[in-house]
Amino acid sequence: MIEAGSLDLTAPDTLTGIEIVQGSNGNDTIATNATRLTEIVGIQGGAGRDELRLQAGTYDLSAKVVSGIETITLLGTGSLTFADKATALLAHSQTQNGAVILTDDSFTVAERTQLYHQGIRQVTDAGGVHVLQEAQASLSTRAVEENAGTGTVIGTLSAIDPTPGDGLRFELIDNAGGRFALSGNQIVAGNGSLLDYESGATHRIVVRIVDEGGIITDAAFTIMLSDIPVETVKGTSRADVLKGGTGNDVLYGGLGKDTLTGDAGQDVFAFDTRPNKKSNLDKITDFVVKDDAIWLDNKVFTKLGKAGSITKPTALKKGYFATDKAKDKDDYVIYSKKTGILSYDVDGSGSKVAVEIAQLKKGLGLKATDFFVV
Repeated sequence: MIEAGSLDLTAPDTLTGIEIVQGSNGNDTIATNATRLTEIVGIQGGAGRDELRLQAGTYDLSAKVVSGIETITLLGTGSLTFADKATALLAHSQTQNGAVILTDDSFTVAERTQLYHQGIRQVTDAGGVHVLQEAQASLSTRAVEENAGTGTVIGTLSAIDPTPGDGLRFELIDNAGGRFALSGNQIVAGNGSLLDYESGATHRIVVRIVDEGGIITDAAFTIMLSDIPVETVKGTSRADVLKGGTGNDVLYGGLGKDTLTGDAGQDVFAFDTRPNKKSNLDKITDFVVKDDAIWLDNKVFTKLGKAGSITKPTALKKGYFATDKAKDKDDYVIYSKKTGILSYDVDGSGSKVAVEIAQLKKGLGLKATDFFVV
């Protein structure tokens, strides 16, 4: 090579009669495969930082003279055989699964570790065959209650470093759709509203263990959810899909246009954020008049009075409820049988446009007894 650059020995259809490949005084990349390398007896990189790039295959470099090369990269699966230890230590595997064979000599532990960090997974020398073992990872606890709050600690990660002394770090590369998160070396609850036992009793996560030298191991864990007979399910500021269980549940949609399903049992649908038709209108899919109830927070729905709390809900005054439209000055809560819309009329008379709270099924026989102030 006269000038620095790349030389691909596999490019010509035929290549014969070449015994020595000579690089330039600059940074060179020499690429070849096992077939083209057979007749070549020497590769000289020259000055600069030079790389020998080898396609996937089995290479015996023990009888070849390699000089002036700083890196030997195996691009695919395969093995490299060397007679010279110094040359063998230049070996890298791009796919992180290469093999190196050293004839008539042995690597030290530190030298084997160097090769492991360069992507070599199996090292054979006079001392035997040495295979890099994957990091052994564990998670202390693999269970959590459904609807756990964001940040709830589930378990602590630990791992045995295959090359001790380098240090490890963890990455969560599959968080089960946002259900879990990584905090330091702990797996914690992510979006707790997605941790619904009825929707899925188990979830799979994948943790990546990265050795500071670059060795990567992925470990999968299955996290089990435990069912809560009486659930309090709280949504986020996003558009959540919340579902209760077979027991008596309390569902808070929070902000966002949420979809709320109580399922079986005597369920409560609680509203404690300022309603907005465009951004905070929830949908209740399965309200059952004889079983379920609706809670309205008096800090938001101020006309309903100060009495009532979460621990001691107060029944809505009979005169505060109306169907279809407000008829007098204190008809604050209105349900339209025609549209299924539940609204809050701040003046109680219909002189101002009522604010829509939720969409229910049409034609329900709702009464004031279905509502409570908290």
